[in-house]
Amino acid sequence: MKMAAKRVYRKDEYFERAAASLPMRFKEALIRINAFSETPVSEIRLRVGRPMQLKSIAGSVFCDVTGAVSAGTEGLLKLSREEMEECFRTMCGYSVHTHQNEIINGYITLKGGSRAGICGTAVWNKGEISGVRDISSINLRISREAAGCADELAQLVEKSSGGVLLGGAPHTGKTTMIRELARKLSSAENGAPHTVAVIDERSEIAAMYMGSAQNNIGICCDVLDGYPKAAGMLMAIRTLSPEIIIADEIGGDDEADAVISALNAGVKVIATAHAGNMGELLARRQTAKLISAGAFEYAVVLESGKLGQIAEVRQLKNGSCSRDRRWIEMP
Repeated sequence: MKMAAKRVYRKDEYFERAAASLPMRFKEALIRINAFSETPVSEIRLRVGRPMQLKSIAGSVFCDVTGAVSAGTEGLLKLSREEMEECFRTMCGYSVHTHQNEIINGYITLKGGSRAGICGTAVWNKGEISGVRDISSINLRISREAAGCADELAQLVEKSSGGVLLGGAPHTGKTTMIRELARKLSSAENGAPHTVAVIDERSEIAAMYMGSAQNNIGICCDVLDGYPKAAGMLMAIRTLSPEIIIADEIGGDDEADAVISALNAGVKVIATAHAGNMGELLARRQTAKLISAGAFEYAVVLESGKLGQIAEVRQLKNGSCSRDRRWIEMP
């Protein structure tokens, strides 16, 4: 008689650190689910009076009251108003006022590196949002480090004389890749260490917590945490003398102007942008402006539906791109 294969426990420390901020009955259910999960969970979504949703690259599932994964809608584990309030206070370390600036901008950075997106009722004061009350939902995005995922990208940066623009759809691993890239470039893994400045506007790359980076970003990396990207890049140029600046989700005109200022100062910029494919990446107005200015030597697009996999690389020349090159010649 053939015996059934024994299920192997797969400990996911990133997931368990994130789950630790939740009420006990949810935390216990999540740890049971995580123990044998084949696909890492990327988001835990909590909504008052509604089921807890778990998202991964494979899709969404829910959790029932027994702690089992369910794709149905009956008997699901739901968060009460009191549990949501407790969850919010726990994520703030029971000191909501110290996270006020983050909360106003819609998120909380947790110890361990994960980030919680906050949804509630805005409190207005003199025409500006001064706080958020009655938290109704939280999107707990699980931050993961992926050693080795940026090996090819690091070689590309080392080989290029200019910057690199990294595009991809949501959940393709753009932030994970530039985090690992910062570590590699600033840690002498490919030769001499580079002085890297990370502009971490929403605390997603380094995940600073009380002045300490929760993610490994290397030994020669400076982090401007919470700075608007444009102001942070200009500050880095003036005060930190970086060789390389890394920034996530370049989009505004002021950010494009800051990238051009870095170019004029002889600093390479590695930046990401939302784009489903190479055509979308190159067609964006700010992207086209930067390419025309010569800010980027290469454009890279990640594979949709596959975390951290490069789909295409193009070399940019004088405001245009070489369409025949899928990849570069690696040493």
